[in-house]
Amino acid sequence: MSQWPPRIVLHKSSGLARCRIKGKDYYLGKYGSPEAATAYARLVAELAAGQVPARAKDPPPLTVMQVVSDWTARVLPSYDPEGGEPDAFPRSIAPLLQLFGALPAKDFDAARLDLVRQEMVRKSWCRNVINRRVVRIRTLWRWAEAQGHVPRGSWAHLRTLPGLGRNNHAVRQTEAVQPAQWQDVKAVLRYCSPVVKMMLLMMWWSGMRSGEVCRMKAGEIERTGAVWLYRPTRHKMAYRGQARVIALGKKCQACLYKLLPDVGPDGWVFLSRLRRPYDGVSYARAVLRASRQAGVSLTPYSCRHAFKLRITRKFGLDAARAALGQSSLGSTNGYAAGQDVLTATRVAGEMC
Repeated sequence: MSQWPPRIVLHKSSGLARCRIKGKDYYLGKYGSPEAATAYARLVAELAAGQVPARAKDPPPLTVMQVVSDWTARVLPSYDPEGGEPDAFPRSIAPLLQLFGALPAKDFDAARLDLVRQEMVRKSWCRNVINRRVVRIRTLWRWAEAQGHVPRGSWAHLRTLPGLGRNNHAVRQTEAVQPAQWQDVKAVLRYCSPVVKMMLLMMWWSGMRSGEVCRMKAGEIERTGAVWLYRPTRHKMAYRGQARVIALGKKCQACLYKLLPDVGPDGWVFLSRLRRPYDGVSYARAVLRASRQAGVSLTPYSCRHAFKLRITRKFGLDAARAALGQSSLGSTNGYAAGQDVLTATRVAGEMC
């Protein structure tokens, strides 16, 4: 034996304490736990007495809970904290852990994923939410397969479960978001704080996303031309390497004139009463409160939807796609991106 007493190491894929003695592995229990310390003491005593300890040839299989815990510690922190995913993933995973947390991860298959989805249906989650949360579970499993936590082909097998369709009457369906009407927007603006009012108008006149208006910084706005260009560093498609350019016409510029002189290059343009930027949730809640007071139904996204409808009617669908930043992956080369900026600038100049 090269070392006495034998050294304890962490078996990373299982989280277990392990001793290797004469080429044989002895698994002692969870690394750092009292159970592992007790098993280690027994192992050393048996070896000192000249006995051959019984050993497990392989560590016990990883459970679903262990795989999720590993992913949560290693991958979840890499998500943008303001993008919503760090909050959405735990909610998506909760039914999985509730039903199959103790199950060996290698045994989690499409049939069990369907049971998780049925639990989501039982909770009265709507179809779109359920489909998106199932995708998040698959995303986690793709990582688990790459790490060797589950057998090869596990992720592809989970993908054989089709999504819930619009004609599925067993699940709660939601109505499509309708474009906002200007008279409703005007009614809601009366009950908004000055900052939320300007944010809502920015979305109405530019079609930007809620996250883009919430995270707007003065240094990201190019103000050299008749149409200003807002280039958010962080946006929905940044992880795919796509650039986002939002053209701001005169109406948007009018919303910004009063704020920008007091904001440094790295400062947030829109701040709440607590002197911190809104996020998508707090902004949506502020608009919802104002909508209830006005007696109408309005969401921030409905303003973006209305912008798309106006641009489509006047300039065509491709111009709307360019102005909204909805380029397909096949068109994200330099020429297409440049053309989109020119098209969005022309739209902003003529629309407002």
